[in-house]
Amino acid sequence: MNRADSISYPLQKLLFRPLVVVVGCLLLAPEQLSALELNRYFSSDMVLQRDQPLKVWGTAKKGDTITVTVADQTVEATADGEGKWVATFNPMPASSEGREVVATSSVGNQKSGIGNVLVGDVFLFARQSSIDVSLGSTPEGKTAAAGIKGANAFLKGVRPFLRHEETLV
Repeated sequence: MNRADSISYPLQKLLFRPLVVVVGCLLLAPEQLSALELNRYFSSDMVLQRDQPLKVWGTAKKGDTITVTVADQTVEATADGEGKWVATFNPMPASSEGREVVATSSVGNQKSGIGNVLVGDVFLFARQSSIDVSLGSTPEGKTAAAGIKGANAFLKGVRPFLRHEETLV
């Protein structure tokens, strides 16, 4: 082994390994990016609005046919050129039965789903953060809080979802 070979071998080794890693990542990236996913706003233990058309959306590999099931309804959607898909369901009545929302791709039988989803009334509340007042800090609040304790059966169906400092739409 001459001096030129001893210098070039470590250099080749130094350049070859990162090149292999980069090429490997490029080859695997499209497959990872095309994985079937529900949009991040869909999560287990959520409540969907009753008596209104229901839209479920997400991403997949472009052109894939996505089959989405909610309760007893199944709808197909096709991922567009950007990989986005939307499935629209008929209105559903209120139900306290926890259900699954499952999306299945026509390619590779990929699945994405969430569980314990209720159908009912959804309310969106907003508040001004500078007026935080505890319910029990005023006489009226203490009276209201005492009344709530007797309504525990009603409150079991309430599912709060908090989103801080983030735009939902």
